[in-house]
Amino acid sequence: SFTAAVTDSPIYASVGPALQDMFKESGITMELERVSGAEINNAIYQREDYAAAVTAYAGAADPGRTLSARFGTGGAQNPGEVSIAELDELLATGAASTEEADRGEAYQAAELLVMEEALEVPIGFNLEATVFRSGVEGIDRGYGSCPGVDYTQRIFISK
Repeated sequence: SFTAAVTDSPIYASVGPALQDMFKESGITMELERVSGAEINNAIYQREDYAAAVTAYAGAADPGRTLSARFGTGGAQNPGEVSIAELDELLATGAASTEEADRGEAYQAAELLVMEEALEVPIGFNLEATVFRSGVEGIDRGYGSCPGVDYTQRIFISK
């Protein structure tokens, strides 16, 4: 049995109970507590009020910053206090290099280790919606990092 924080976003308001049902089918009780989006990081990372959270993590543009924060020893967003020497070495190798290919190789190996160790198990992908005010023109392509996703399918406001 554990308690998970759920942000007050409408998306997570429906995802939380769905996860709760999945855990229940496995014999695990997951209690849900609503937490405001403005407060979620403090509740998870500073006060450590919850064992889990139903939320999204976008990360930084630099994969090294994201991986180090989430999974590096002493990472600011590593509430499980994960500490794996091999992972720290890969992150240090990537950070020390100025060659894109070398950085990519180190960070890919680090991501593989994260997956092999099941340090984080994604249950879904947050396909973001970008909203533009009326009158914005020239948007012909969306950008994102999920392979195979058509990022031109966005939500637009007509008024």
